[in-house]
Amino acid sequence: MDTDIVWAGKIDPDERNQRVRRSFAAWREIRQGQAQPWTADEVELVRSLGTHLIMAVMQIRLYECEREQRLLVEMRNQELHTARSAAEETSRLKSNFLASTSHELRTPLASTLNYLKLLKEGFYDNPEELREYIDVAYHSAENLVAIINDVLDIAKIEAGRMQVHWEVVDLPAMLHGQEDLFRPESRQKGIALTINCGVEEIWADSLKLRQILTNLLANAFKFTVAGEVFVNAVRRLPETEESPYPIVEISVVDTGIGIDPKQRDVLFEPFVQADGSIKRRYGGTGLGLTICKQLVELMGGRIWLESAGKGEGTVVTFTLPDRSPASEQSASADRVQF
Repeated sequence: MDTDIVWAGKIDPDERNQRVRRSFAAWREIRQGQAQPWTADEVELVRSLGTHLIMAVMQIRLYECEREQRLLVEMRNQELHTARSAAEETSRLKSNFLASTSHELRTPLASTLNYLKLLKEGFYDNPEELREYIDVAYHSAENLVAIINDVLDIAKIEAGRMQVHWEVVDLPAMLHGQEDLFRPESRQKGIALTINCGVEEIWADSLKLRQILTNLLANAFKFTVAGEVFVNAVRRLPETEESPYPIVEISVVDTGIGIDPKQRDVLFEPFVQADGSIKRRYGGTGLGLTICKQLVELMGGRIWLESAGKGEGTVVTFTLPDRSPASEQSASADRVQF
């Protein structure tokens, strides 16, 4: 609209039109400041821009969703790969375990049968040779029973059928019993067995505690050629503030072949030994430490292994919460005093 020619009185010098002239000037300024109507091309351009903007936003959202799904698939694939690797490793270890166990079972069984056959047919010359045959057959049968017990124990633990029977255990008497048990092997190999017990009693399952100590001492003597085996039992303060009970810490230290520090944790897995040469040289099923770990955890404790390296010896330590009546009274008194 041409605002200059709308009103003819705009150029009339009459003073009576002055007020109208000012109003017309204000209207003209407002009119000229208004937005012009959009043309069809401009409207089409804005619509096109809006369409492209919406498509860009949707593409970004689709890309983000696709990226999230791709990452999720990669994570799932990684989990499946890890699970598959673990399953394959477990299968391999079980195969090795079955192979070694069959050998471990056949050896004492064949030895027992051979010596029993000699005894049955009377192929001995004197009472000393008779006693020797009986002793060998007896020890072979003992080894056979020990292997079978290990297999049955790990199966029972994994099935969750192992129960704990709590009682007050005279720890010094139990450790001295272990000393008597391993005295023949200590003398035969010339390895000193030293026991230091600073704990009078502990609340635990006596059979399982004895089995743990027997397994750990058997390993210590098996893998030690020279030096000593040392057992230390002490009472320590609670490991956490939430636990009101002190703990009993028992360590079995040897000067044996040691292990690579990187293999410390895997030795507590079923069917695992440090390497194949150790299995071939020393025998065993690789279940001893696994059974110890399961039994310790079943009684509310924990177990770990330390070694500076090959040839540097090994320290296996386990802890159990001290829930003995004396410890209960002491903990109660501390809580009341606090």
